[in-house]
Amino acid sequence: MAVLNRNLLKRLQRPVSILAIGDELLRGDQIDSNSAFAARRLSTLGFVPDTISQAADKAGAAESAVARWRDRGGVLIVGGGLGPTEDDATREEIARGLGEVLVENGQALNWIRERSRRSGRQYTQHTYRQALMPKSAEAIWNPQGTAPGMLIPSDDDKGGFLLVLPGVPREYRAICEALFPVTGVTPRYEQWRLAGTGEDTLAAQLEGFPGREGLGFYPSIKGYRLRVPTVDSTDIPQLDRKALAELLSEWLVSTDDERLESCVLSLLRERGETLAVAESCTAGLLGARIGEVPGASDVFLGGFLTYADRVKTQLLGVPAALIEEHGAVSSETACAMASGARDSLNADWALAITGIAGPGGARPGKPVGTIHIALAGPGEEAPTTQHLQSAWDRDTNRNYAVLQALTLLWKNVRGSS
Repeated sequence: MAVLNRNLLKRLQRPVSILAIGDELLRGDQIDSNSAFAARRLSTLGFVPDTISQAADKAGAAESAVARWRDRGGVLIVGGGLGPTEDDATREEIARGLGEVLVENGQALNWIRERSRRSGRQYTQHTYRQALMPKSAEAIWNPQGTAPGMLIPSDDDKGGFLLVLPGVPREYRAICEALFPVTGVTPRYEQWRLAGTGEDTLAAQLEGFPGREGLGFYPSIKGYRLRVPTVDSTDIPQLDRKALAELLSEWLVSTDDERLESCVLSLLRERGETLAVAESCTAGLLGARIGEVPGASDVFLGGFLTYADRVKTQLLGVPAALIEEHGAVSSETACAMASGARDSLNADWALAITGIAGPGGARPGKPVGTIHIALAGPGEEAPTTQHLQSAWDRDTNRNYAVLQALTLLWKNVRGSS
């Protein structure tokens, strides 16, 4: 392709706009993750987008956006609508916005044919549509799919360009990574990961801290992120990151966007210790999140899914009398589950979760959202327990339980170092 792996960094120029095309985005059937990916990439390079918008497939939005781009210059990135079906109308709208007609792009056509041949897919007239581009467009190689992208440089020598990309996320992202490399670029922001705190606590802790206004707070049910400007930035308040890390040391998991579960496994790996889990209401969610970390198998031994009371007894050795007395959702049962998982797999640490995720299942004194977590560690000491009361939907309650369990593990492993 004409612009295979071309570096477009030198052509980046303000204003920067991102437009996502697709009826599915407006209906809410799909989430626009592409624009967020491009925005993060451009922000790392010092070009925070001026606008990000969404539009329907055939609403004339792409045509209007291109017309505005021609008037004001800068960068416009359009994603979506380059596929082979009739509702993929972005290429037609781009051509109208440029005042051009669609023509066959020979390089794109050859590549599409070769891609179809290698993948064993039938080449049809619908496939051929993807080779039609405005006359001034250069074809961009798509390493993950059939539809090529398009690049239309600005007419002047100041930089700027119109970039049109396929909407399939893996294709969109692969092309962005090739055209906007960040290797060797000093990021303007760092993403710090925190655990065991909330936005209100952080706000109180950071009140009056020099450069506080430059921080970004991003709470999530899967972990807390704090965007911290680097000392190399020139247009944002600078702050003492070392002093900030000391101030937040109680909750600071990582300063390089490493997730909580990854940091926990790293701590265990350094100590030569292992982990097991036992889950009831989360039904494997905890184990799955741990298993997402590459190399987890050298620390994470495995776990147990014990929804039914008799399974807790059979697999984990939880006494039936204990469940009868305290209930399956109790700190006593959680402790027995954790101890049973640790002993059964001969692990150093074991996490257990039991609770009522909802929407049904409430008991007297145990409303929906009741969660009990237990952590059994090395030695003979009784497991550490945590009782939580959440008030969300089933999915959020389960993810909240996993987050709190990982946080409990992280605090205890770190504290025992």
